[in-house]
Amino acid sequence: AAEIFIEALESAIHGVVKDEGKDSIEGSMLILDHITSNTAVHFPIAAIAKYAKEEYGMICVVDGAHGLLGLPLDMGRLLSKGGNSGYIDVYLTNAHKWFSSPRGAALMFSADPTIRDSILKQPAVISHGVDGGFLSRFIWDGTRDYASQ
Repeated sequence: AAEIFIEALESAIHGVVKDEGKDSIEGSMLILDHITSNTAVHFPIAAIAKYAKEEYGMICVVDGAHGLLGLPLDMGRLLSKGGNSGYIDVYLTNAHKWFSSPRGAALMFSADPTIRDSILKQPAVISHGVDGGFLSRFIWDGTRDYASQ
């Protein structure tokens, strides 16, 4: 089943590789759904990520919104840790669908501290408290209206 997805990946990047060379793809981010929302197609993420990483040196990110609690997930096996068998660099999922938590509650898994620390270095919206440590940096995003609460 993975072959059809790998062929689609090859087709999508063929022009770039042809015009600019294979090295131009290295370090690019490939974002994969784990399970699609409308049709519930289960993507063979491990096989696709392995191919993308070995063939092109891509950073592989999985949108796992529907994978969490829908599938048995073994992050130790899926995630890339240098010599580990996993090829996925980041696995993202939200918690509101499966844990009935507020929208915006999410989980990010990454075994690579370089990736993890670069993504979490600063929030997308910087507000007061940015220099007050990790929790203070992310607790206030500066865009919510708390007047009605």
